[in-house]
Amino acid sequence: MKNQIERFIFLIALLISILSLIFDSVIIRVLLLALSGAYLSLGWLLLNPYEGKKFNFVYFWLGYSFSSAFITLFFNQIEWPLVLEFHYSSIAMLVISIILIFSIRKIREKRFIENLFKVLAIMVLIVISLIN
Repeated sequence: MKNQIERFIFLIALLISILSLIFDSVIIRVLLLALSGAYLSLGWLLLNPYEGKKFNFVYFWLGYSFSSAFITLFFNQIEWPLVLEFHYSSIAMLVISIILIFSIRKIREKRFIENLFKVLAIMVLIVISLIN
């Protein structure tokens, strides 16, 4: 059930992120900010693979990277002066996420392709927003 909720939130955030690159709307801005906050705050509950286990840094890092990428797209929408620095830091965080996904065996065994796709999809969106 947790995986389905996390996938649903991610797909909505990905759709809103794509729309943010196409349309300039206050509703999209608010949704990006809300989804980023939701992804960050629910990360402890949704991204940890098992309840009752100790803190898992990789899943926290993935959630934090995704949330930072959505915040970057929000700042891109409002044309914030420091958005370029956020773009570069988001790309760096997503590259570190890819390294973590490939390097930690426990993560490779569980939903490897899905996590890799998520990171690459968000990275593509950030690069596209950087180019525009």
